[in-house]
Amino acid sequence: LDRFTIYFSVLIQQTKGQGCKKLHLDYTYAYSGVEINARAKHGVGFIIDPDLAKSILHIGYISERIMTITIRENDMDTTYIQIYAPCNSADNIEECDEFYDVISDTINRIKSGGDCFLLGDFNAHLGSDRTGVETYLGHFGDNTSQRNGNGIRLLELCNQHDLIITNTQFQN
Repeated sequence: LDRFTIYFSVLIQQTKGQGCKKLHLDYTYAYSGVEINARAKHGVGFIIDPDLAKSILHIGYISERIMTITIRENDMDTTYIQIYAPCNSADNIEECDEFYDVISDTINRIKSGGDCFLLGDFNAHLGSDRTGVETYLGHFGDNTSQRNGNGIRLLELCNQHDLIITNTQFQN
């Protein structure tokens, strides 16, 4: 990270517990995973440059799939929500619905206090049909697959909270 001048990185990994610790060259590693006695299968985290870490105001451990970090940047509070959505399948529709409800609640708690960025793996296929979602789905979405349940949930979340799916705004 230091060699490539990376100040902030998000991680999706299998981890246990929640916490914050120092890594090599004083980078800060904040993580949220499953309970210590459970099999590691989900987890999210952030790695933060030592200088940027001095500006951390709050770290929120919401679940093994969702955590937040609020950083003071240029006299403004910015909150990053790191997520790892459940896979989309007919067996876990309720789990996916609950997951997106928790994200929505988290955004509602944060939005009044500065900028908010949602990052991570949504396990969502958005498809190419932009009808009715042009405001938040760009021209460069996933043209190889049909929209799945998590894709629908993500678009509904964007509509509800006035979010833009930035990686669909430019050619990858």
